[in-house]
Amino acid sequence: MEPAAYKKSLEDYIALIEKIRRLSAVRMDERMGADDYSARLKKDYEEIALLGAQCRRILAEALDPVLQSDETPPREILELLQEFCGQLLDPPSGQELDIVLLYEISDRLVREFRRTGDDDRLVQQLNMHLSVCYANVIRTARLTVDRKLSSRYRDAGLAAAEELMGYVNDKDRFLLLDEEARKYAMNGARFYSALWDTWFAAPDTNERRFRALKDALALMDDPFYRDRVKGYNWNRYRIRCLEHMGQLTERGNRWGFTKEQCEEICGYVEQLWEMWQQDPQTVEKHMSIGHLFLLRDRNAYFAGHITKKTYADRLFALYDNHANDAYDMYAVQMNLLIPAELFSALRGERLTAKTEADIRGICDSVTDYMLRSVNTDAFNYLQEYLVGFLEEFPEIPGLTDYRESCLQILSALHPPTMIHLVQTARIARCLCGHLIQISPERFIGVNGCKDAEEVRAQAGRILTDIYYGGLLHDAGKLCMIDTIFVYGRALFDSEREIIRMHPLMGAEMLGAHHSTRRYADMALRHQIWHDRSAGYPVDRELPESPDRPLIDILAVADALDAGTDPVGRSYRDPEEMTLEQLIPELTAGAGTRYAPDVVALLSRSEVLEDLGWLVGEGRESNYRHEWLQLKEMQEKGRNREDGSGSV
Repeated sequence: MEPAAYKKSLEDYIALIEKIRRLSAVRMDERMGADDYSARLKKDYEEIALLGAQCRRILAEALDPVLQSDETPPREILELLQEFCGQLLDPPSGQELDIVLLYEISDRLVREFRRTGDDDRLVQQLNMHLSVCYANVIRTARLTVDRKLSSRYRDAGLAAAEELMGYVNDKDRFLLLDEEARKYAMNGARFYSALWDTWFAAPDTNERRFRALKDALALMDDPFYRDRVKGYNWNRYRIRCLEHMGQLTERGNRWGFTKEQCEEICGYVEQLWEMWQQDPQTVEKHMSIGHLFLLRDRNAYFAGHITKKTYADRLFALYDNHANDAYDMYAVQMNLLIPAELFSALRGERLTAKTEADIRGICDSVTDYMLRSVNTDAFNYLQEYLVGFLEEFPEIPGLTDYRESCLQILSALHPPTMIHLVQTARIARCLCGHLIQISPERFIGVNGCKDAEEVRAQAGRILTDIYYGGLLHDAGKLCMIDTIFVYGRALFDSEREIIRMHPLMGAEMLGAHHSTRRYADMALRHQIWHDRSAGYPVDRELPESPDRPLIDILAVADALDAGTDPVGRSYRDPEEMTLEQLIPELTAGAGTRYAPDVVALLSRSEVLEDLGWLVGEGRESNYRHEWLQLKEMQEKGRNREDGSGSV
């Protein structure tokens, strides 16, 4: 392909995936009714299917030949790919695009520039590769059940950083770089400590992270670098280094920096504070004042300079004064990180009635912020900080409910997944009701039932359990919405691995809270085949579950909805499958993937009548219900803003 045509293909790909991202979630519109909402979702996902086909064509023609070949591409193509990496990393929308594909391209370019000996291009790409690896570290570190993927990207980023620092620390080699490449090398010096900023960082890496930032600050005071990196923004460099220092204790100092280390960190944050007092405009160009207050107060608390009560009071005040109508990184931090830090500080404390009410107000405000953040530039940042908020979520009987919050946030972020959950829940409850009538003995053991008589007596409770089990079976996907959004191409193996972690993530999340603990085992096992021959997670020895009958039903219900959903299937297969077409597939899996007695229900006329309504008119009613729920969330948020429901 000629360079001009190649460049056009890459530009088209960026435009297409940006459009797919915008279409992936429908933002509430005042003029939109329930039927309009349903029609809009279907229309948008049909368009996603067409755009995705165009993306896959571009990948097949322009990118796959480069990524799958060992031959060095022409220099013009390498330069275009480097430009393409920059556009994916920093697009006009402000949010990284397709960072898994970006990693594959960036990794290839690093190897090619290293092979050709082009030091200036290599340093530029190594600097970019640091950011690419960091973006993927943040994306995969949310998967707290497994650190393998996160470690892969972290180690690749650290290797790139070490290579960059080889240029910085060898002054003769540094002087051989052109001026632009020297700036890229300096960026790497102050940034790479962030690669340890994951849920898996531990005290044994703390000193290494701390030392990297101290070394980065020392570089800027060396006249050699000051004199030889002309036009470099040293103010930004210092501010970023000091900000990274303050962030070391993020998420309730979960990495365990010692009191002595926190004391030293306080000194660095104080330098940042003094810079702001002397020249607030310069500092506020590069970070928000709210974040600076958070860094100062959090590190003062962990250094023992202020009490827990003072710290909590300051967090409440900081949250009360934050802007909830902005959607950049710092705005998301204020809206999600401050609550997580506050909840962490209050964990185990006796709460006053006012504090409990304030916490409820914050939880409601977070849900509202999620709803208003749909189709803004906040999405990647939301994903990064949402896990911390959910992990620290405080359940207060009668005031805050983890189950409801998870479902409302999922509704806001990805309506098609929420509708799938409602559909699965309703189908599962339907199948369960029929099976209890036909074979009540199948449910012996569920909820401690000892015989068929007890099963019939507890039928209402069993139906409630399977309904909520269906609603929450994919809760783990809250941590991977950005991977679910990959509609424009086939998934990479690493992305499939992420998707396959959602049962484990769901079980961990649900198991940590009183309102959802009952459904953790259903979330964990719903993708394991009935005969255990396949599915996931398959690498874990799991004892037999008393909820096996419910899990067997959920597996069939999940497949029934996924197979007949015109929105959920639109990006994979434009041809909608009818219930009649799907049943033979399920029947073929009876005894292996699916429980035979559950599949046998599909041959009964009364069951088919119920299922026919559920996947037809019933699904349409769920779209209307989803619209009403989002509308209600929107209305509550408006009431809080005008004072009727403020914290």
